Amino acid sequence: MESRRGAASPLTEAIVLAGGRSTRMGQDKALLPVDGRPLLAKLSLELQALGMQVTIAAGSEERADAYREVLAASGIEIGQMRFVTDQYPDCGPMAGLHAALTAISQSGCHDYVFVIACDMPSLSTGYAARLASQTGFANAQGAAFIGASSQPFHALYHTRAIPILAALLSTERYRMMDLLEQLQSIIIEPQGASEEAAFMNVNTPGAYRYYLAREL
Repeated sequence: MESRRGAASPLTEAIVLAGGRSTRMGQDKALLPVDGRPLLAKLSLELQALGMQVTIAAGSEERADAYREVLAASGIEIGQMRFVTDQYPDCGPMAGLHAALTAISQSGCHDYVFVIACDMPSLSTGYAARLASQTGFANAQGAAFIGASSQPFHALYHTRAIPILAALLSTERYRMMDLLEQLQSIIIEPQGASEEAAFMNVNTPGAYRYYLAREL
């Protein structure tokens, strides 16, 4: 499929994937304290400051209710946010991405959406802007823009990916790499230390301690 050239669209929607089990961390990663507030609140505020509507992929309704309480207690206006639950329960981040993109599409947005995992504390506004600047060259059928082949988040996904996500989930193919292969994803390499730091995650106690030590 040939690429098509056009103007990049501004990013107006963002997804925070927060429905995981946090098995390696031993506690909910979305609620880890970072900069004096839960990590989920930190990311939500930063995305809202960029003018994006935030959708939280919470996994279950119980988790969604808990996140609403936490975010409201952090002073966030949750009425400006969406909270979605998985249509394919316990199927990993792909299920959260499917649920969130579906809700965004149903709201009338049919464009690229910024996607970050709740265990990625270093949002890079510069890198997000660089991703957005490339969307005018996107594959006409549907594409994702990612920072590296092993890093499927801190990335852009188009709502055109929804039927591909559904097909993979319904056939029990839950690997994000399977999705990226079908989307013919485009790699935009991070540039400089600040963009590379965006791909750090805190999915283990050791990684969390390391991140906090770097911030001191």
